[in-house]
Amino acid sequence: MNLVRIQKLDLKVSQIEKQVGTITDLLSNNSIIQNAIQENELKKKMLEDLNSEIKSQEVELDKLLLKIQYAENSLYKGSISNPKELQEIQVEIVSLKHASTLMENKLLGLMASSEQTNHELIDCSEKLTMLQNESSITKTSLAGKKAQLLGETEILSQERNVLSNSISREEYQKYQDLKQQKKGIAITSFSDGACDSCGNTLTPAIQQKAKTSNVLVQCPSCGRILYSET
Repeated sequence: MNLVRIQKLDLKVSQIEKQVGTITDLLSNNSIIQNAIQENELKKKMLEDLNSEIKSQEVELDKLLLKIQYAENSLYKGSISNPKELQEIQVEIVSLKHASTLMENKLLGLMASSEQTNHELIDCSEKLTMLQNESSITKTSLAGKKAQLLGETEILSQERNVLSNSISREEYQKYQDLKQQKKGIAITSFSDGACDSCGNTLTPAIQQKAKTSNVLVQCPSCGRILYSET
């Protein structure tokens, strides 16, 4: 029965189409790489901000050190003899040195963070490169598999077209209608006197007719077209 072969072809094509759909989804799914790119860009931005802050702090520290130098020169050159002014300069120097110590400590912390972030950026970049290489290899393999499956589908479809042209329009339409109604299984075998799909017991007359008749015989229970494998 050519309809039996057509159903087998349809089921095979349906299976292949699901595989192709899965492969297509995998090929279009770049979420892992996108996350890695975002992480890499975030580390770059963090490093840029840290380095910018370091430069800014270095400029401020240089200004502060110049102030200290100027104050100390004023103190030790002997150009100022007023005790009150000398005391004010000494207090200012202490304050400036305290501020410079705080700024130097902050600068050291920023430098340590910058170094750590740079190491993290290197790790992120290496991870991104690895993921991109793996993705390229995987996608090449998947694309090849997809092309192979589509080629198989084309061959199966050609065979199906030949078979469908050998069947009457009425029988073919019956098959198509049942295929829609029965989730792709329009034709079923029977064995031990019962329908293999629904298990309904078949009379000897129905079994004999399904084996020998040229017309389509349907299961009285599930309505599927019956055929004998013997």
